[in-house]
Amino acid sequence: MAQIDHEHRPKEAAGDEAFMPTFTPSSGTTRVTFLGPPGTFTHQAVLQDWPQDQGYIHSSCETIRDVFVEVQQRASNFGIVPFENSTYGSVTQTMDLLAAHLAQFPDVLVCGEQYVDVSHTLLGHSSGALHHPGGGDSGVATPTKNDPSPQKPTSNPLTSLDHIKHLYSHPMAWGQCEAFLSTFLRGRERHDCASTAAAAESVSKDTSKTSASISCIAAATAKGLDVLAKRIEDKHDNSTRFLTLYRTHGPHHGPIPLYLQSGAAGSSWRSPGLPWKSLLRFTVDHHQPGALAEAMKVFSVFGLNLTSMNSRPSGLKKWHYIFFVEFIGRQGDSSVASAMKILRDKVEDVKFMGSFKDRQGAN
Repeated sequence: MAQIDHEHRPKEAAGDEAFMPTFTPSSGTTRVTFLGPPGTFTHQAVLQDWPQDQGYIHSSCETIRDVFVEVQQRASNFGIVPFENSTYGSVTQTMDLLAAHLAQFPDVLVCGEQYVDVSHTLLGHSSGALHHPGGGDSGVATPTKNDPSPQKPTSNPLTSLDHIKHLYSHPMAWGQCEAFLSTFLRGRERHDCASTAAAAESVSKDTSKTSASISCIAAATAKGLDVLAKRIEDKHDNSTRFLTLYRTHGPHHGPIPLYLQSGAAGSSWRSPGLPWKSLLRFTVDHHQPGALAEAMKVFSVFGLNLTSMNSRPSGLKKWHYIFFVEFIGRQGDSSVASAMKILRDKVEDVKFMGSFKDRQGAN
């Protein structure tokens, strides 16, 4: 028999409403925690939907894990964390925390998503010299045996980069700007940072002025840095998706963004015709042939369109994985309730992580 998280498991359609958030605006304050420091793309996601001039209190954390802790301990009403990038894929730190959340963050669920366009800027200290394509880095990507036709960068430096010896950024940014980096900054030492804003902070403290960071342009003013190159990402349609976390049965007083409101926004949580998606996680018997395939068939049988699937190590034992599945639908739908009833008999554990509005079509 499948092992079920009885406290939070989805019930029959009539009972699902008990697990649907009912956020409504009220007096008081709403504290929103995000991966900081200010100036990160996560901060931009917060400003996009939770502006301070509308009564929201912002609180930055040094790590994604700290955001989970703040929400679990009721120190914040909501938490904003990066989940995946359209070019580089999933944010593994967030995935791992969601995978471990049954034991460490049992009350933290997902209630929303946000999309932020990502445009990377190279920041540092200008040498005052102009960029010359015929210099040390010609501006032409070098073909190799493994990559005979390398992608060309989408932009050129605004100034010479010959003096740059060290690069700082969040690990995800390297993959998003590889064409620019391999063309103009080959061989420079790369240093991983907790965020793009932290990278700019490190460069601002470099007295040798031979470092540069991949950050958002807002960090240039905040840290007193020069803009060495703009829009250096490989794809200009690059965007990152963020998840909004909340604690079930937690405090949700104060102002609430429209996309989370129920009642004040026309009963949006129950209005028919609005796009919804849901996130759940489960694992299967890894020694049973076809166990995962049988679990996935359930979604097709009940007409639930899958939008993504990911896996992460469970941490329970070696080579054992937790699977994350997103699909169109929400708790409260009869098809979802029926599918979950069958799925429980085909998996070892299932956890409904939340239903939320599908905002992808608006971006």
